Amino acid sequence: MVANAKAQVLVLGAPKTTDYPIAAALLAVLILPFRFPEFTRAKRAVPSTSFAYAMAQAPERTPLPSLRFAWVGDFSEALAAVEIGGKYGYLDSSGEMRIAPSFQGAAGFSGGLAPVLIDGRWGYVDVTGGIAIAPAFAWAGGFHEGRAAVSGDSGYYFIDSAGVPIGRSHFSDIRDFSGGLAAVRFGTGEDYAWGFIDRKGSLAIPPLFTEAPSGFSEGLARVQMETERPWRAGFIDSTGGYAIDTLYDAAADFHEGLAAVGRGEWRGTRFTGSYGYVDRGGRPVIAPGFTAAGPFRDGRALVRLAQGGSALIDRTGRVVRAFPADVEVAAGQDGSIVTYRLRGGGGLIDLETGAITEATFTEAGPLRQGWARVRFRGAEPEAWAFIGGDGAYMGGGMHVASH
Repeated sequence: MVANAKAQVLVLGAPKTTDYPIAAALLAVLILPFRFPEFTRAKRAVPSTSFAYAMAQAPERTPLPSLRFAWVGDFSEALAAVEIGGKYGYLDSSGEMRIAPSFQGAAGFSGGLAPVLIDGRWGYVDVTGGIAIAPAFAWAGGFHEGRAAVSGDSGYYFIDSAGVPIGRSHFSDIRDFSGGLAAVRFGTGEDYAWGFIDRKGSLAIPPLFTEAPSGFSEGLARVQMETERPWRAGFIDSTGGYAIDTLYDAAADFHEGLAAVGRGEWRGTRFTGSYGYVDRGGRPVIAPGFTAAGPFRDGRALVRLAQGGSALIDRTGRVVRAFPADVEVAAGQDGSIVTYRLRGGGGLIDLETGAITEATFTEAGPLRQGWARVRFRGAEPEAWAFIGGDGAYMGGGMHVASH
């Protein structure tokens, strides 16, 4: 099946997951109570005015953009997967079709290759649309550090960019490579454990952990051990030794030297508690006090305040900008102009100024390489389009401003 746009994560670790087609790693993190989902030549109309000015000058009502699709994915490596007439191809950032829609399914580019579905099996194409790896897999993930996770009849394994399997082992679950290592799961059902392999497929860290939600980031990987709570989270180094003990009920990856950690209570996959930030030595840097906490980027992080509403904080925990309680902003987006969610709708918000557009989208994906995917209510079957950080739609037209 086509990889649907994934939920945009704000934070944090979750109880163990059992089935991974890579996206299951997202179930190992706490998300905000909303989800940001993913042949004609058409050029983008780029206004010369600023974002705030463009919003102020926008008309009261704007027609739907002319360049729309049945489904679109995020931009990656300057291309985005799109669906036209039940087939999938790739669009570039100018709105030009680079790879004609001829596939049964498609996912984003990474490492110069993208998974595509042909006659019920997944393979890979290059940026010209040529077949780089023949379709032979039940499922195929993106390339990371020269390796891609795939699955066959006997489980998950890795291949290189030529399609050659790495190592001889097959695993019951798998994560992407990062920091030269990849988390893999041995065993099934209730009898399993996670360890790490290197790029040659050799075991680097024995299977000792209840869960390894992601991979290595800034030299450390978060892991979980089952206890009576029912589990606790900490961080290991590349030798498998604990750099930060399993002291927390929730944890996220390190970014810019800080990681969000939380203590509280799990109910299924939903966590209720308080989050703060620690450094790579496990020392508290920002005191707990947030109901959700995102990764730092350019010295700032998006958090959810205990009293409600999203806010942008600096490395001291000081609130740089607070947003209205009913506006929910997803973390990890490109630039200062990002998408937000509001009572079942979505729009754009400028994190620096607080300027905000009208929430006219039913779904709004994160801004990636200058474009965010958005969905319009009542516009089926071609309900998806792209909007730029300046408020201009791909293909022309401007998004309506509200305040």
